[in-house]
This record gives sequence, C-alpha cells and structure tokens, in this order.
Amino acid sequence: MDAVYDATIAIVAPEELREDRAGARGHAAVAERTSRQLSQEEKAARATYAVVNDGTVEQLEQRLSEVLAKLNG
Repeated sequence: MDAVYDATIAIVAPEELREDRAGARGHAAVAERTSRQLSQEEKAARATYAVVNDGTVEQLEQRLSEVLAKLNG
C-alpha cells in the first residue's frame, strides 16, 4: 500500500536489539514473528525515509522530528 501515500517512514533496528527489547517486554516467539515479516533492510529500502532506532527514546524522537521537518518543509 506504500504507493497510496506521499511518503513512508520505516523505523528499523538491528535484529539483536529488536529481540532484546521484545524479550524485555515479555513477548515470546519473536523469531517466528520476524520470519513472517519483511527484513529490516527490505523495509528500509522500500520506505521513503528510514529511521534507525538503536538508541534512546529521545534520540528516536529527534530523528523522527528531522524527518517530519522534511515532510513539512
């Protein structure tokens, strides 16, 4: 459905970090769920903007703010 939108944003993170975060939230079967989804690389390649979420919440917010500024510019 990405063709329906003017722009898309993919939030991606390294697989190990994604697994650690999901496990910390009590999510089970992370690998099984991941196997049914596009890879992080494919999501980033398809998106207009890719934001890497490998730091703090504040860093993610800053990166997203930069993308939103481009979209509103």
